[in-house]
Amino acid sequence: MHAGYQILRGRITGEPTPLHLWFYTVSGVAFGLALLLNSVAIVPTAVGALFVATVTLDMIQASIAFVQHFGFMIDQLSKQAKDRG
Repeated sequence: MHAGYQILRGRITGEPTPLHLWFYTVSGVAFGLALLLNSVAIVPTAVGALFVATVTLDMIQASIAFVQHFGFMIDQLSKQAKDRG
């Protein structure tokens, strides 16, 4: 999903991907790989801790992304309101 978003976004907008979106893509792929490696259970005693840490970091990253993009939407709406009135 992360890599697909970057490809589709580039096709639709024709603009280079902003740095913050690359951060979300790289971190999302890293979290996915960490969870995949965790499923192999190389260190069985650490499986629970690694899972909880990875999911927690992923939720923090997703929360930051949500708030940041919500801020972008508010800025865009305020610019549109100024243009109208």
